[in-house]
Amino acid sequence: DLLERLAGDAFRRVGSLRLAADEAELAALRREHDALATDGFDVEFVEQLAAPLHRLYHGALLHPRDGAISPGRWIRRLAAAAAAAGADIAWRRQRETGRRHGS
Repeated sequence: DLLERLAGDAFRRVGSLRLAADEAELAALRREHDALATDGFDVEFVEQLAAPLHRLYHGALLHPRDGAISPGRWIRRLAAAAAAAGADIAWRRQRETGRRHGS
């Protein structure tokens, strides 16, 4: 997908798991699952959790393709792509206001 292509090594697919602490949260996760699945997202509703989670939680919503991004790497890659497209990147440049510091 686009983010993965643009971010390169700044992005890793790690997945995510949202756990339901009670029946009300489980019902909310079920509704969220149904809506996301209807829209074509890769999402799984987990009713039976493995030990030791099964003693603490009622179920979960698994997003196997969720990812994590390294902000520093992402900004550097984004700036490099912008520069390659012709943007002028200003690094550590102070904005001049015409006012002196402390005045």
